[in-house]
This record gives sequence, structure tokens and C-alpha cells, in this order.
Amino acid sequence: MNEYLCRLQSNYLRCGIIYRKMAEILCWSTDETWVHKGMRPKIGWQDIDATKNPLTFIRNGLTAGNSAQWERGDRLVIVACLSEDGFRCPLIWLTGKKDDGGDYHKEMNSGEFERYIEGVIKALVAEAKEKKLKPVLLMDNAKYHSRFVIDFSSLINQWSYEMIPLLKKFNRNDYNVYVVDTMAEEYGVTLVRTPYDGICTH
Repeated sequence: MNEYLCRLQSNYLRCGIIYRKMAEILCWSTDETWVHKGMRPKIGWQDIDATKNPLTFIRNGLTAGNSAQWERGDRLVIVACLSEDGFRCPLIWLTGKKDDGGDYHKEMNSGEFERYIEGVIKALVAEAKEKKLKPVLLMDNAKYHSRFVIDFSSLINQWSYEMIPLLKKFNRNDYNVYVVDTMAEEYGVTLVRTPYDGICTH
């Protein structure tokens, strides 16, 4: 891995050690995936009778394995949280896109995710309060999870070029704050991010 990913991974592992030692926490992990109407496993066990008589099995609501004729259909993006007690806050988005076998991340956006995650944060805080635990939320760094509160790129384009030498003296990392991080902080939720951007993990 490159140096940047190594630093992210080290920070994530340090956070993991700290929160395991604390013990008195309620940790939820959130992530997304997708499905489509015709989704079938690429590899799997198949009933010999099913492969010989696929129509009989399909008529009875069973799958006869992969079929090139099965339409992929509309893509659904599924998002949920996982806790020690099972799934929390499940939600399905109908993207309106036909599944083309590619990546679904381009169909997601910060606005939709931020509306979802605010509800998650409120539910997490309520459960943590009830159990008298500290709320911790784990998620990856997908682009739509990481919208900046202030878009410095737009601001720089609006300002005079004379200001650029002065701006270069500032460290962007001191001012780059994510919307979701701010949201979590307002509710007293500790947000821990995995060392990957989300695309690597799917």
C-alpha cells in the first residue's frame, strides 16, 4: 500500500484498540450494497434435476441457477447498519437505473446519504442513551460519505489570483470538515472511518 493508505490503516487500528479498551460503547457499522431483479450467484451448488428441468423449478418459484436470458432489471441500493443485536435502519433506494454489471457508487449522492445517516445517528443515540453506553458509528470513506462543509475549491475560484500565495500558507487539512462528521459530533456520536474509500470493499 502507499504511505497515505498506511497512515489511514494505522489510525483505524489505533481507534479500534482504544474503543475495545473502553468497552462501554454501542457500536453500529453502516454500509451499502446492491441487488437487481435477475441477480444470481456466479458460482454455487446446483440441483442436477433443476438444471435438467429448469422450467419446472422456475414455475414453482425456485431458481434453476444462472440464466443468460434473465433480465437484470432495475438496480436497488440497500443500506443498513449492523449492531450486536442485528440489523438497524435498513433502507432500499430504487435508483431508476438498469443494472449494467458495473459499480453502483456513481448512482449514490451525498444528499440522499446524509438524510439517511441523520436518522441513523438519532436512532443510535437513542439506543445508546437507553443502554447507558457511548455511541460509536463505523463507516467507510466513499465519496458521498465525505462531502466537505466548506468547498474550498469553489471559494478559491471566486477569489482573486492575488490571494492564492496567501492561501497556500494554510493547511487544508485544518479546515476540511465533512458534513457527516459534523452531524455525528452534534449528536455526541464518535465516528470512526475505515481506511478505505468504500469502492475497495465491495
